[in-house]
Amino acid sequence: MEQSDLLRAKNSTTGEEGVLRKVIVLRPGDLFGQYRLLQLKDKREEGTTAQLEALQFFDNEAIDPVNDRLLTYAARVIPGLLTRGIWDKQRTLYIISFFVYQRGYTPGVADILKELAKAFPSDPDWVFYIGEMYRGQGDQRLLRKHTGGQLT
Repeated sequence: MEQSDLLRAKNSTTGEEGVLRKVIVLRPGDLFGQYRLLQLKDKREEGTTAQLEALQFFDNEAIDPVNDRLLTYAARVIPGLLTRGIWDKQRTLYIISFFVYQRGYTPGVADILKELAKAFPSDPDWVFYIGEMYRGQGDQRLLRKHTGGQLT
């Protein structure tokens, strides 16, 4: 779904939840849409089984969309998925490694890694993947800056 689909969905309904429901109809595996809908339902203490299942069992397109903007949105919800226990650390590491080695050039991947490193400062895995991403990009300056020179 492109930006025009989002605008069409927004114009055809009112409220964020209505927009999210339309997005999910068009892209059922949309991690951002499913997670945001889960958050809205949590506030109202409604059932969230459908969103939890969609966030746990999804197609590859959810983490490898054609459009890089969609990947940036999907990446934004990863810390919440891990913190809430919807994803375990192993699944999160697997998906992060995919992002780093296959899509490390995509805007938003660096931000999500920095956010994970900040949220879990005693966990060296996130710093490792930051280093791997910058190493893959050939950026020695950022590699040294974000890993303290540990991975150069």
